[in-house]
Amino acid sequence: MSGISIVSDTNPLIYILNGEEPLSPIAADALDGKQVWISVISELELFGKKGLQKKELKEIGV
Repeated sequence: MSGISIVSDTNPLIYILNGEEPLSPIAADALDGKQVWISVISELELFGKKGLQKKELKEIGV
């Protein structure tokens, strides 16, 4: 980790979880190696994602 912290909105995280192209690589590169902080609202939005898999729960941080 580079020691850089970043606050992320929900949308880039959803793009990463969905593996959507071309946004997924851009969002992943922007967050790679950084400590990512999200708001409680973003966390709730991520947990509300339809069809959430165990792998995605782990990625979110549960």
